Amino acid sequence: MVASMETILAYKSSLELWSHLAGLNCSPYPYALDRAVTSGGNSGERDRGGKEKGKPRRDGADAAYWLERAPFFTAPLHIAVDKAAKRRRGERCVSHVVRQLGNKGTVWGVGASLATVSPAMCLAQYAAELPLAQLSEIACALSGNYCFAAKPDGVVTSAIPLTSLRDMSAFLRAHQQIYGASQTLRAVDLAIDGLGSPYETVLYLLLCLPRKLGGYGFPKPLANSPIAPNARESRVVAQRQFYPDLLWPEKRLVVEYDSSEHHCSPDQVERDARRRNDMESMGYRVAAANRSIITSERLFAHFADNVRRSLGLKSRKETAHCKEARAQLRKLLLAPNSVAELWR
Repeated sequence: MVASMETILAYKSSLELWSHLAGLNCSPYPYALDRAVTSGGNSGERDRGGKEKGKPRRDGADAAYWLERAPFFTAPLHIAVDKAAKRRRGERCVSHVVRQLGNKGTVWGVGASLATVSPAMCLAQYAAELPLAQLSEIACALSGNYCFAAKPDGVVTSAIPLTSLRDMSAFLRAHQQIYGASQTLRAVDLAIDGLGSPYETVLYLLLCLPRKLGGYGFPKPLANSPIAPNARESRVVAQRQFYPDLLWPEKRLVVEYDSSEHHCSPDQVERDARRRNDMESMGYRVAAANRSIITSERLFAHFADNVRRSLGLKSRKETAHCKEARAQLRKLLLAPNSVAELWR
């Protein structure tokens, strides 16, 4: 039986849909809705601008319909409803009551009979089950220059951010009655915009989360922020602008992440070396990490110590609590984890 009301995907199912659309190079948010829309009959499929484009489709859908029509969804399908009376129960569907569905900014339209909760609502729904560090990881991913993927080698880089930390923070502050809003705001405050890949995010979190959460507590950098050479420097460097992965402008420090997917060809290795030489000739210190450094506790500790010295920070005593928190954070961010599979 097909439901008469538009299906509104909740947290994990929303991420799965955004991942799928990113892989197709489609906008994950053709139009935003100020409220949940009830359907009034058959309607045409819509393009990215929200206009109908022809062939009628089924209006509304139950979980079985979407699971069969869109195999990228995993069962159970998570849907949002605005009151307990509308809950649907079964092995293939889990309903989440979101009483704020009628409020502006809670729902994003995707098609004539399908919508998602907004990124901020999605993040708040994860707050009940994820530690603060992982919640912050999703916040970075939602506002990063990369999109989710169903598998790591499918991550879409150089993408338009799905949202911004500023927008998510404004929404959460305006809707503090949402369950999990307070914890979600903390996660957003710990994140930064503009990160370019899942491992750039992991690198940032390991270096900059507070020590009590397992990070090294370094000050926040800028992510992929442009550096433009001056007139004198432009005569001797190869690029007009540089976009370092992590930048502390006051300290003139750059940290780069070299991925095995994009930095292993001879041409790319040569370009990376020339780029680093150019940034160093402009007075920036450059430190590079790769996956083998990040995944090795010993190598990363040495790398982080070099970054600390470059930032001019004093060495701090490693307490037993800090060591335990660091081990837990590394486990959260680096160990295989089914919860994290959509944003790494």
